[in-house]
Amino acid sequence: MQPWDELDASRFVSGLYQDSDQPAAVVDEQVNLVWSNPQAREYYPFLCTPDGIHTMLREEVVCRAAEKIREGASCRVYSGSAPLFGSALFFSPLEKGFALVLFESPASPFPEMDVDTLVSVFSGQIRSPLTNIFTSLDLLARNRYILEAETLRKPLRSVRQNSYRLLRYCANLTEYFRYICAANPLRMQRADLGGALYDLCLSLHAMMQETGTAFEFSISKKPVYCRYDWNKLEFALLNILSNACHYAGRGNVVRLTLERQRKNAMITVTDKGIGIAPEYMPQVFHPFFSHDESPSQMPGGGLGLTVAKFCVQAHGGTITLTSIPGEGTTAAVSLPLTSAPEIPSLSASRPVDMACDKFSPIRVLLADSCPVPWPDTGF
Repeated sequence: MQPWDELDASRFVSGLYQDSDQPAAVVDEQVNLVWSNPQAREYYPFLCTPDGIHTMLREEVVCRAAEKIREGASCRVYSGSAPLFGSALFFSPLEKGFALVLFESPASPFPEMDVDTLVSVFSGQIRSPLTNIFTSLDLLARNRYILEAETLRKPLRSVRQNSYRLLRYCANLTEYFRYICAANPLRMQRADLGGALYDLCLSLHAMMQETGTAFEFSISKKPVYCRYDWNKLEFALLNILSNACHYAGRGNVVRLTLERQRKNAMITVTDKGIGIAPEYMPQVFHPFFSHDESPSQMPGGGLGLTVAKFCVQAHGGTITLTSIPGEGTTAAVSLPLTSAPEIPSLSASRPVDMACDKFSPIRVLLADSCPVPWPDTGF
């Protein structure tokens, strides 16, 4: 296939959309990006990488778009599971197997609500009944008869654990919708990444002791200055760590490292677990994909790594996954380094605060692999 830059269409598209307010991109027959305008990259930071649209769409939707491109036909798809959520993508054929992609947020059936309000309402509809469930469980835990009946304590533990998992899924789902709807602005600050990451690791170390999985970490002693939104980055890293802890299993080791590599900060999360089969590797960052076939586990929803990739790309970084079946998996997050800021370190929650807060991100996002907190007087 002739390179995109050598075609007459490239000059036409660039002249028309380079400075336009309309987010636009060009893809090849495999729906890989070959060009995008600044507006598209601002709204959808994951378009900075060739597989950006693959991350945005479900696998079957990517295949349908690729087929239409090869046929030289137009098509319209949605980045979400329904027109209510996500952006509409219009694929228009160009020459030599390329297609122009125009992005448009679909008209809402609730015109008085913006995307942020819709997502908040959706999240509230899940969180409200969960709040009632948690309150009821706390009250039941104070019942002496229940405390003495093992046949009741066990199912109540299960209800509480699965309630946390629903809370985790709700958090990932709302983050996912915010990213694909370009409604997830980052509050970036320049700061030392090592300080915030060290406090997070201390909390993880204390929690992992309860699981039988060892957690080790090594943080660069020299300052690692980056520009980042800690709340978003912490959310992404906890999703990566949740996968590592879940698949490492009891008796194995999960290790996190932070080091400087030339112009980048490199965070690696390595587990010595079951690994990922080669046939699954191309799909691990796709939304709603999960290869956990264990009947004893509640499915994770398949959004953790997708949200993590969106977040890392929004920070101007990259994330890669390598795995050897039976030996383990390594996730590597690379973030660009910056000059020293006026404030040397960004304050994060203290380890003791994260441990005491029953609904802190670390408690919720690791609900698949770590025991959730119980009432002081109960189970």
